[in-house]
Amino acid sequence: MRQRHLTARYGLIHGSYWMVFAAVSGYVSLYLLELGFSSGDVGALIALAGLLSAVCQPLAAAYADRPDSLSLRTINLMVAGAAAVCGGTLIFVRSSRVLTLLFYGLTLALLQLSNPLVNALGVTSINCGCKLNYGVSKSVSSVTFAAASFLLGRLTASLGGRVVPWAMVLFYGLFLLSLALYPCQRSPLPEGSGKAASLLTVFRKYPRFMAMLGGCVLLFISHILLNNFTLQIIRTKGGGSSEMGVAMAIAALSELPTMLLFSFLLKRKGSWFWMRLTGFFFILKALGSCLCTGVGSFYAVQLIQMLAWAVIAVASVYYINAVMEPEDAVKGQALYTMAYTLGSVLGALLGGWIIDALGVDAMLLFGTASAIVGTAVVCRFTQKAKDRV
Repeated sequence: MRQRHLTARYGLIHGSYWMVFAAVSGYVSLYLLELGFSSGDVGALIALAGLLSAVCQPLAAAYADRPDSLSLRTINLMVAGAAAVCGGTLIFVRSSRVLTLLFYGLTLALLQLSNPLVNALGVTSINCGCKLNYGVSKSVSSVTFAAASFLLGRLTASLGGRVVPWAMVLFYGLFLLSLALYPCQRSPLPEGSGKAASLLTVFRKYPRFMAMLGGCVLLFISHILLNNFTLQIIRTKGGGSSEMGVAMAIAALSELPTMLLFSFLLKRKGSWFWMRLTGFFFILKALGSCLCTGVGSFYAVQLIQMLAWAVIAVASVYYINAVMEPEDAVKGQALYTMAYTLGSVLGALLGGWIIDALGVDAMLLFGTASAIVGTAVVCRFTQKAKDRV
């Protein structure tokens, strides 16, 4: 299949997945706060969903790396289908607090489980020798995430949170369709390659990579504080749900140039360099969110996303593919996503508790400190490696 066709098809997968992400993760606070839950409740739910996902991710990755497993496309379809059912169920259980928490939590967990599997789908194509431009495909997600966030911001401002589950069902339908249209591939192991490392062995096989992931956890805590509690932050700046949607859209669209041009950046410096650089912009975004005083300046801070999340979202995929053996490729993506999940768990719990106890400004200061320490760790343990592109 020609490069532009495969890149476009993989772009549809990323685009629809991040529309789902905008609805499920971006509007979790709005949906649950409207139903009477506290910020602490929201944080606890996100944390529990993250823990469930963290348990499932390495198991799914270990299975996917087996030569006799179902294809990655099939596994992705099964996970997405289950999540669509859970999200759709929210439409009918809105009056039950227990069932709302249960099914929203399951939807969040399955959403996070899909992340490494979607990334691995693209890596498999690259390792098969297919001409796929990951950065261009990933850039589609910035546009669709921005559009979904902006649209949901307007709809929830006028109709309330009840539209969120309907959006989940619609976006998951598009995600399932895009997966079904993607060609089924398996990455052949190179001749003479070793057996895939077990989940326990991999910690000893890649010690610097595991240490680097510890720094990523701290970066992700900062990222989660800014993204899962956007509504609470923007309310302190004088805005509401509509302004939250605009802020999320600005952040997402600012990612577009970086992702489109990342193949060019990769020719100038390896993925290891960009992994080190991106942490400094996580610091700037957290600090800027703390210091800005109005909605307009908060919008301006969102532009820092261009060199923060936009860089690490693409660079990490290439970096993992460079430092890990092909037979461990899916586990590498899963371990990275586990780091994100752990950051989500800690960020959600700590963010909710800090907001309820000390307020939004204290939460933002904590996020800045987390980004500073995380950047130091990532810079220390990221190793130089030649990218496979």
